[in-house]
Amino acid sequence: MGTHRRELAVRGFRTNWVLVNTDKSEIKDRRTYRVADSAALGNWTFAEGGETTVYHNSQGGFWRENLGDKFTYGESRSSYSISLVTFSRWIVPVLGQGNWSSPQLVQRRKPAKWELSITGVDSSSTRIGYFDGRFESLSGSMIVDERGIIHEIDAAFTASRERGGTVAHRIRNRVGAIGSVSISEPSWLSTAKERRPTAAATLTENKKFIQFELKSGNQLEPDTNITVFDEVQNTNAFTYELQDPLQAGETVYLYRTSDNRDRLARGGRPTDVSPNSFDSNYHMWAHRSLEYFGTISV
Repeated sequence: MGTHRRELAVRGFRTNWVLVNTDKSEIKDRRTYRVADSAALGNWTFAEGGETTVYHNSQGGFWRENLGDKFTYGESRSSYSISLVTFSRWIVPVLGQGNWSSPQLVQRRKPAKWELSITGVDSSSTRIGYFDGRFESLSGSMIVDERGIIHEIDAAFTASRERGGTVAHRIRNRVGAIGSVSISEPSWLSTAKERRPTAAATLTENKKFIQFELKSGNQLEPDTNITVFDEVQNTNAFTYELQDPLQAGETVYLYRTSDNRDRLARGGRPTDVSPNSFDSNYHMWAHRSLEYFGTISV
């Protein structure tokens, strides 16, 4: 994968990625990128939500989502990296823990290409996409050229999560137009920079509540997930899906009940509850297609 990334990092290219939840026969994530000169312009579609256009460069990442009658804008926490646009978090574990067959020549003209297939799997613990777990089964194939560029990879797997439960996914990635892609900043980028939300969060009332203020920018739309991350335990400490929009200038209170239910209160801090304390170090974000305001410290 290192050679693949190094070769693509100095060339323009196009990539087409699909992630399928095979348990539900559902496309979770479809992404295309055009990449050139350490920048990427992408189009994303998910199982839910509207089509999202994303622009990443070395200074950061901005996006807009088409909601039908309007657009919503945000700022990703991820700037451009070759690992981001080559989907390394998914592909590296497949390459590293798959047992691969001997290569079979499938194209003689330059660049020559070979096909390899997965013949077995190493089930040691690893980071797979967005979770820690172990492969229970893994199958698939890839086509790689003489430069080490992976033109196609298909893999299907089941994996057990370290925190319990199993997942079944299929990944597919295609790389093309190598050396012949150029891009420019999208016309909507200045609007995204102007309308992306800004926010602030503080612990209050002996760390029983997080006071969260949306300071400026467009509203946080319904179905946005507000997440508080525990930096010590390295896990999410709070997750809440907005049912109604959160407007700029609005302050809400986040808390976790004594029976570990995550809650959000509007219109002032509730006085008739006894929440658990937030007794660690935290940062937080609001995630839709991507993060609305990167991440902020609590």
